[in-house]
Amino acid sequence: MTDSWQYAAPFIMPISVGKASIDVLGHVNNTEYVNWSQDAAWAHSKALGIDVADYPRMDRAMVIREARYTYLAAAFEDDHLEVGTWLTASDGRLLMTREFEIRRIRDNARLFTGRWELVCVRVSDGKPVRMPSEFLACYEPAVLR
Repeated sequence: MTDSWQYAAPFIMPISVGKASIDVLGHVNNTEYVNWSQDAAWAHSKALGIDVADYPRMDRAMVIREARYTYLAAAFEDDHLEVGTWLTASDGRLLMTREFEIRRIRDNARLFTGRWELVCVRVSDGKPVRMPSEFLACYEPAVLR
């Protein structure tokens, strides 16, 4: 299925939709797509070599400055989905862009897209700061060029 993603070679996280994800309208609640995107971002970061536990140690974090989401179609209980994510831009200093796409496996329907504009901050005071060398070593090679 990876040949139909908006970008090549996504990091993919599988999702099986359970009853807890369904809202009063009988489909997946909109907040679930955002939560799955966040989970996929953390899993991708960990696969690249930086885990959430590393942020306090380095006193640095990439945080969302702006988020945009587009809901295209509904998912339902027992659907099997894939969350694809990519790092699509970086200035190598402060800013990075991460994008998402969620697809339903059975019919390859695109259900959701998302885009985060991220900024590097110092964890201890929340102020913008240059990405540390560890971030650059892990994240920069994964940015689509």
